[in-house]
Order: sequence, then C-alpha cells, then structure tokens
Amino acid sequence: CFRDEEELPASKDLNDDIHTALEQSEFLVVICSKDLKDSLWCKEEIQYFKFLHGGSTDNIVPVLINGEPESSFVDEIINSVKNDKECTVEPLATDIRADSVKKTISLLKTRYLKIIARFLNCDYDDLVRREHRRKRNRGFRRF
Repeated sequence: CFRDEEELPASKDLNDDIHTALEQSEFLVVICSKDLKDSLWCKEEIQYFKFLHGGSTDNIVPVLINGEPESSFVDEIINSVKNDKECTVEPLATDIRADSVKKTISLLKTRYLKIIARFLNCDYDDLVRREHRRKRNRGFRRF
C-alpha cells in the first residue's frame, strides 16, 4: 500500500517516484469527489496507471466521498479499453458520501470490505460473513 503523502521521500523529481509506485501497484484507489476534475496530478496518475494496464480501468477502485457520480468521476475512470476497443464504463464505486467527515469515516469502517473484495478478487458477501464470524469469535480463545 503506497500513500503519496506518507511514502514519498524528499526528492528532486516526485514524478519519477510516483511513476515507480504506480508501476509497482496492482490496484489504484481513486478518491472521487467534485474536486477531482480540477486535479491535474490525480488525472495524470490515473492516465499513467491505465497506460501500465493496457488502457483498462479494471484495477482502478473508485471511492466516492462527495458529489454525484456524474460530477465526481473523471473521464480517465469512465473511459476504458476492453478487448482492444475503447468503451465507456460505469464505475462501481464504494460510496461513502455523508453529511460530515465523522459520518464518512463511519461509513468507510463498514464499507471497506467492498474495496478489499476487489483486491482479493472474491465475493463481497463472503467477506462480510467472514468479518461477522471474526467479530463474533473475538475474545474466544481455544486452550
């Protein structure tokens, strides 16, 4: 897991460091908000990640934090390449929109399994059931 604000060293060229991190990443989590369209750097990171993955958006995991999808998803997430053809896709985002930051964080605590399911390429419901079992058995120790 690479987070640019915490992982990047002091460098004369952040672009190279970000490219290296993207090259080593299997997935890209994009925080989608109405401000994303104004972020040249974020869009360039998405474009480079797509370039590394043949133009596909399959390994891009959008997380919607505010705004409506139409105003929060950039073209770089909506336009993909499937079977060597360009197409428009409807991203399936993890929606954590709420009225306050506190409520957004609370939603993330319950919906993070949707993101993890994408990483693991497994069924979301299986992870939910497994998490319920883990919470139920927490504190239970076998001797």
